Amino acid sequence: MPTHLDDIRLYYDVNTRDFQRYGQGSEHAVIRRAVWGPGIVQRAAAFRYVDNLIAAELRALKTTAPLRVFDFGCGLGSSLLMLRRELHELQLEGVGFTISAVQARIAQQQIAAANASNQLRCLEADFLNLPPGLAPAHAVFAIESFVHSTSAHAFFEAAATNLAPGGTLMLCDDFLTPRADGALDPAERGWITTFQHGWVAPTVISVQQAEQAAARAGFELHQSLDLTPYLELRRPRDRMLSALVWLLGQLPIPGYRWRSLVGGNALQMALLAGLVEHRFITWRLPP
Repeated sequence: MPTHLDDIRLYYDVNTRDFQRYGQGSEHAVIRRAVWGPGIVQRAAAFRYVDNLIAAELRALKTTAPLRVFDFGCGLGSSLLMLRRELHELQLEGVGFTISAVQARIAQQQIAAANASNQLRCLEADFLNLPPGLAPAHAVFAIESFVHSTSAHAFFEAAATNLAPGGTLMLCDDFLTPRADGALDPAERGWITTFQHGWVAPTVISVQQAEQAAARAGFELHQSLDLTPYLELRRPRDRMLSALVWLLGQLPIPGYRWRSLVGGNALQMALLAGLVEHRFITWRLPP
């Protein structure tokens, strides 16, 4: 019987090429959502908004070069490549981890093409169970990968184990709002469960639950930013997909591609209904 890791691996092995070709960030070599934060007027900058938040946190770290960074769920390695360019004075050394062999191969190709192999690498590995022999990082970040964890406890323990004292953890992902704890009608509850199933996302929890799990692992909360108002929701293609899901949603269509589309539509509905929020949260370990 397939395990959770098998499910995640297949989800990305099957979908990564489609994400590259047709996803929201396909034109900008990223697999993530655009965030139109304050002052953002160009689409390319919207896809780099979270990277720039991470870069600002890394610049604030009081450490000598080289700066060691881990990307938990690195996708195609685009964030590490951007941070290397932007933070050249810190001599960034980064390691990305993805459970997908397809993503690991593409990431390594992109790193090699950028002549960055002496500073960056991508490993095919479960970021909750990293291979031995890695030096502790000064910072760990995870963009839209926390929800794939088997549990919040496992995620924060893995981050704490692989961070040096005084290290920083940065997390950007979807969380349940307080409204999701209230009485929901079947459609609202269905949006959450469909999102979780479609995106293989068992760890969709509240910010408060995440903060409690982080504190148990020894982290201290630094900042929490609500990025939900800056997301791009209900674009024409999103409305077309919603109509398609409504027409075909009851059919037993197999495969991870359709599952991802249905899950993405459910997430949009949950965001619009105020059941889910998209946040950037930073924690630090004591020195």
